[in-house]
Amino acid sequence: MPSIHAAQSKPRTQSENHKITWRWLPFTNSAREDSLQLHHWVRVINGVPPTGDYSFAKHNKMWTREETDQLFDMCEQFNLRFIVIANIFSSSRTVEELKDRYYGVSQAILIARASSPADVSRNPLIKEYNVSQEIERKHALSMVLSQTRQQARKDAEQREYLRLA
Repeated sequence: MPSIHAAQSKPRTQSENHKITWRWLPFTNSAREDSLQLHHWVRVINGVPPTGDYSFAKHNKMWTREETDQLFDMCEQFNLRFIVIANIFSSSRTVEELKDRYYGVSQAILIARASSPADVSRNPLIKEYNVSQEIERKHALSMVLSQTRQQARKDAEQREYLRLA
């Protein structure tokens, strides 16, 4: 005998009340300077397509040749002091974005000029610069540095208590 009566049906969730279709629709990307119109498949709910900017425009981190040249000139001029470079760089790039671009381009140039991968494997520029790890590291550092003396004392007491336990 079934444990649930066959006539019973589960209650419909809100997502089941919507009619979802897919349409091939045009879009423009606000991160582009030209007015190029492309098309892609868009999920349409109850006949209403999504509005607003292209969803991936926020990920556009395009660098122009002029910006890259300016970055390398400034890195040479200021001896890789990225904080100084970020303060006077012409566009609003973060320190992490500047470092990521510098190390990424430097790595590509070294690999392209090398006769074999072993030639560049020990070069200090061939390191992976992880932007998200750097941002998280700076956030953790700011949290530690922004602690009050009372919070630091409580943390020390708690560590001592746990050490003795």
